Amino acid sequence: MPCRLEMWLAGRGRLPRRKKGESSPALATYQIRHTELLNTTKASMTATGWKLRVEAFIQVRGSSAIITGKPDLVGQKADYRPVVVDVKGGQKKESHIVQVQLYQKLVPLAWQSPSMQFNGIVRHSDESIRITPEQAEAVWPKATVLVRELAGERPSAAPSPSACKYCRARPEDCSERVSGTDQPI
Repeated sequence: MPCRLEMWLAGRGRLPRRKKGESSPALATYQIRHTELLNTTKASMTATGWKLRVEAFIQVRGSSAIITGKPDLVGQKADYRPVVVDVKGGQKKESHIVQVQLYQKLVPLAWQSPSMQFNGIVRHSDESIRITPEQAEAVWPKATVLVRELAGERPSAAPSPSACKYCRARPEDCSERVSGTDQPI
């Protein structure tokens, strides 16, 4: 099982944040690509009649947690199923698909229309990955179990070189961090 400690800490605001204005060349490059792709996708959809909400904040209050998000685009068009689009300016990751699947379920809940179904699109510069409501529905049970788990007691760390490499947990929150040699840092 992957380490859940960083997610648990993030949900409680206990991870270090970047200082305002602090950036790296890689982050700046990603942000430029993301903005360019968002603008071209927005222009294309608007030109074909889609009414769009751009980077609109959503919030869903459940029995054990509050979930927030900001999908890049939420589109509606007469005679079409509404769509959630998230553009990605960097490397392709499986987590991008899961993020959109969750937005497909969370947007209707945030709009207090839980039976509403959305299509989903992960938009990369070279391809668009389409996601059906049925695919979003398939991931939902696992997501709700994870949310309940993260809303509960602090999980034990599950350190590994791959999990710890990019973890933002502070040393005082996790003394079990390991390096590439599986030795505590």
